[in-house]
Amino acid sequence: GENYVQELMEKAKEMPKDIKWHMIGHLQRNKVTPLLKAVPHLYAVESVDSIKLADKLNAAATTTREEGLRSDPLSVFIEVMTSDEITKTGIEKDEDIDELAEHITTQCTGLKL
Repeated sequence: GENYVQELMEKAKEMPKDIKWHMIGHLQRNKVTPLLKAVPHLYAVESVDSIKLADKLNAAATTTREEGLRSDPLSVFIEVMTSDEITKTGIEKDEDIDELAEHITTQCTGLKL
């Protein structure tokens, strides 16, 4: 797994195609499409913290499947912020985590929670 999009994209070019890559760091929506195009065999994103990010990942995963670049849904994990540190990311404990999970499972057919 990688924390940074650029590092993951660079390493994926050099490594065998059958590696199941995990994006474990915070992912900005504007980097989703470039990431999935560069690493179509990305296995999981472990830092989904909003419906907007889930929708962006779903669109990119669906497109790469339609283009024949991936065959399986993209696995995703919901990242929950359990710390009061400002530098940490994730959906806050008091936000509607259930709503995000339901959205992913019912509206994002290109993703697997």
